[in-house]
Amino acid sequence: MRTSLAAALVIVVLAVAALAYLLINQEIREAPEIALSNAKKLLLSENFTGTYYVTVTTQVNSRASTSSGISTTSRSPSINALVSNSTGLLMEFDGRVVHVNSTVVVWMHGDEVCQVLISISNASPYNRTATFCIPSNYSKYLLPFYVDEELLGNATYIGESSWNGETTYCFKSEITVSQPSITTGKTTTIGSPITTVINATRLCILSNGVTASATLYETSRLSHQSFTTVINETLISYSFTFNQQLFTQITSRAGLG
Repeated sequence: MRTSLAAALVIVVLAVAALAYLLINQEIREAPEIALSNAKKLLLSENFTGTYYVTVTTQVNSRASTSSGISTTSRSPSINALVSNSTGLLMEFDGRVVHVNSTVVVWMHGDEVCQVLISISNASPYNRTATFCIPSNYSKYLLPFYVDEELLGNATYIGESSWNGETTYCFKSEITVSQPSITTGKTTTIGSPITTVINATRLCILSNGVTASATLYETSRLSHQSFTTVINETLISYSFTFNQQLFTQITSRAGLG
C-alpha cells in the first residue's frame, strides 16, 4: 500500500512538472507573437512618444553623408499625425560638420497630407522652413503608420535581445514602396516616380510593443539615380502620450491647424 502511494505521488509530481514544462515552452513560443501583436496595436490605435539615439548614413554614388543625434518622435494614429523633434543633430558631409535642430510635422488635413519642416543650424544653407500639402492618394507613405504596418505585417522572428534588462523580441522584414509622380491640376507634375526597398535586418520589440532598437537599409531608385540609406536607432525613453502642444503650435503657425 505504501509502495502504491509513493508511486502515485511520483506520477503526480511528474505530471505537474510535465505540465509546467509545456506551459513555460508555450509561453516562450507565444511571447514573440504577443510582442508583434502589441506593436501593431500600438502603431494603429495608441498615442506614443519615443526618444531614440539615431544615426543615418546616406550614400549617393560615391558621396556619403552621416547624421547622428537624439530624436523624439510623437505620433497619434487617431488623427493621423506625427511630430518629430531632433536636437543637437550632427550632420557630416564632405568632411564638414553641421549642427542642426529640426522639427518635422506630418498630418492628414482634409483629403491631403501636409508636412512642415523647420531646420535651424550653424550653417545658413541648412536654415529653412517649408510647408506643403499634396493629395493623400499620392502620399500615404509620408505617414509612418503605413510603412511600419507593412514592415510588421511581413516580420519574421529571428531571436531575442534585451533593452535595460528587459527582453526584446527581434524580427526581420522587407517591403517595397512605390510612389508615382504627383500631378496637381491638369498639367503640373511634382517629382519623379520613386521606388524604395526597405530591409529591416533587425527590429527588436519589447513585450508591450515598443520598438527598442532597429537597423534598416533603404535603397531608393529615382529616375536614373539610386541611393542607399542606413538607419540605426536605439530607444532611450518612451511614454504613451502625444505632443499635442507642439503639434498645435506648428500647424497653427502654418495656417493649417
